[in-house]
Amino acid sequence: MQEETSKNLIEIGLALVGSSFLAVFGFFWKGSHRLSAVEKDIDHLKQRTNMDFKQLRRDVDHILSKIENADNRLHSIVKNLHRNDDK
Repeated sequence: MQEETSKNLIEIGLALVGSSFLAVFGFFWKGSHRLSAVEKDIDHLKQRTNMDFKQLRRDVDHILSKIENADNRLHSIVKNLHRNDDK
């Protein structure tokens, strides 16, 4: 009888150890999966931010070139006015 009780306790103990092992493994696997998903999101956001910054830089450069062209035209107009006044 005592032998049978010992076997039952060992079986219960092994079942608990096995279940605990699977629970710990599942916990770490789920955590790892979530971490990799968050890393992918971070990489996507970095790429998006870089693309947005490059586009903003292109837009600013375009606006500055337009301003520079307008400034050059105004400078030419003023030069011509001074030339005409001198004549």
